[in-house]
Amino acid sequence: MYKLTSILLLSILLFTGCKKTIHEMRTTATINVVNAAINVPGIKVNPSGGPFIYAGNPDSVKFAANKFYFSPTDGSTITAIALPDTTKLLFNMGVNLRPAIYSMYVLGTSTAVDTMFREEINFPFISMNKVFTTADSVVNVRFINLSPNSVPVKIKIATAATNEVDNLPYKTITDWKVYKAGPAATTTYSFQVRNAATDALLSTFSFAANDANRFKNVALVIKGLQGTTTGINAFGLFAVNYF
Repeated sequence: MYKLTSILLLSILLFTGCKKTIHEMRTTATINVVNAAINVPGIKVNPSGGPFIYAGNPDSVKFAANKFYFSPTDGSTITAIALPDTTKLLFNMGVNLRPAIYSMYVLGTSTAVDTMFREEINFPFISMNKVFTTADSVVNVRFINLSPNSVPVKIKIATAATNEVDNLPYKTITDWKVYKAGPAATTTYSFQVRNAATDALLSTFSFAANDANRFKNVALVIKGLQGTTTGINAFGLFAVNYF
């Protein structure tokens, strides 16, 4: 009898713990923070809205990089500071989140920081419940223009006759597009960013659609200042890997 009671008690505790875990998972949002702000070498993010000591937290999102954070869904406030000054608030944003995936793009310049915040509702789904062949291998790609002084651009593959994107102004995001991928390291696409009006070549980016990226969703983000060719603010692209 004692043994049976102990088993029942343990089962109740485990069930209660599972319910709590499921509840916590359902009330948490995932936020992908992308830093594309000019002259902002890094940002520290507080996604919880609660007390936070920036100076004592080594975690940061470097320029031309991204990091995932988790935030409560019960009416949160997201704050951030720009390095190296951990006392200067970069932004304070009130958000009403669902248990979903969001992207926060930090853009503009250090003196005029801007943000784009969006719920990701159209992620392409790639089922992993099958055995894939080489012919099945794909990667989903979209393009985002976050260069603050950029003219509208078009994007094409170097060897192609048609454009992948015809017109991409600042602060715009394309739909996802499927590209063939493969396990070989030589599976690459040479994307050219060109002035949409004049066709002048502005930048080239070599994207590896191999083991590191196949079956994933990847955003290629246009960064920097158009006309700048060297240094951290050089015009170009960087990859943001989602899932």
